[in-house]
Amino acid sequence: MKGLVQMSSPVLDLYEGKTVLVTGGQGFVGSAVVQALSNARCNLVVLDQSADSAWIPEGCVAKIKLVVDDIMEKQTWEAVLPGIDYLFHFAAIEYDRLNYDVEKDFRVNALSVFNLLEAAQKSGCRPRVIFSSSANLFGLVDSCPVNEKCHDDPPSPWSVHKLAAENYLRIYSKRYDIRSVTLRLANVYGPAGRVESMSRVVLNRMIKKALAGEELLLYSNQGCLRDFVFSADVADAFLRTACLDDALLDGRFFLVGGGQSMTIGEVWRLVADRTKCRTGRPVQVRVDETVPLEPLDCRDFVADTSAYCAATGWSPLVDLKHGIDITIQSYMPGQ
Repeated sequence: MKGLVQMSSPVLDLYEGKTVLVTGGQGFVGSAVVQALSNARCNLVVLDQSADSAWIPEGCVAKIKLVVDDIMEKQTWEAVLPGIDYLFHFAAIEYDRLNYDVEKDFRVNALSVFNLLEAAQKSGCRPRVIFSSSANLFGLVDSCPVNEKCHDDPPSPWSVHKLAAENYLRIYSKRYDIRSVTLRLANVYGPAGRVESMSRVVLNRMIKKALAGEELLLYSNQGCLRDFVFSADVADAFLRTACLDDALLDGRFFLVGGGQSMTIGEVWRLVADRTKCRTGRPVQVRVDETVPLEPLDCRDFVADTSAYCAATGWSPLVDLKHGIDITIQSYMPGQ
């Protein structure tokens, strides 16, 4: 896809001849990882709940197989796990305040991981499992930057279920030697392999609004700090994580962010400025402090990624200004 940053070949070379399973490959981060892996000489299995929603990139170097099944069912994992070397688990339900089904959330975000681990434990399959989680599990943090030593305070059932999945991974790693790592992500933005998934994240939505000539709204949290990390940097992080030494794949989590703190107001105005530079049209940024917000919306959050960088040699390569420019370009095909 136009605007995607190409993955370095040394990272992709680590997957040559391996069999890789990706769940949620039609999603935002999942499709970025599938797009990257499609350029590796590997066997790539994409597990999706529906053939209609599944996405497979074109022009692949990898040999790609689509499997349609339900991640909530143990028999799905029993069928798909044999022969898998690496498993990237992105399939999840995102939190929707208006249409929230707490039981389905539990089944998708927590039970699926338990069933995966039970199937692996009983079958003897031992893929390296890399799980996608969220920095929201820290809740209302007391100070910034945040690192892996900060305590968890999940603010919603969604966060509780993601934390339960992380804990299952930690326990099964220690008891049954199922190697795993969780990456807790800050605010991800940027292009993805599947363009339809891009507007699921807030900064991309703001960029799309600006390109459409719509005003960008700021609320009473406009002075709160945020950390945004570019999608290609995140995809690179996932691919590096799967190849860590066994000693580090012990069920722990790492925090992954861009490490660049800006207020929400500064970011929105940067979007307006970069959009104007690209299109020549001004973008209005308006403040409305009457809109009620959740406590989590009003916190500061900046990630300290030093532990992850030390373990993997990873560092974010795309700064926010450049990343916004690339994302603007990815929304403007043919220009």
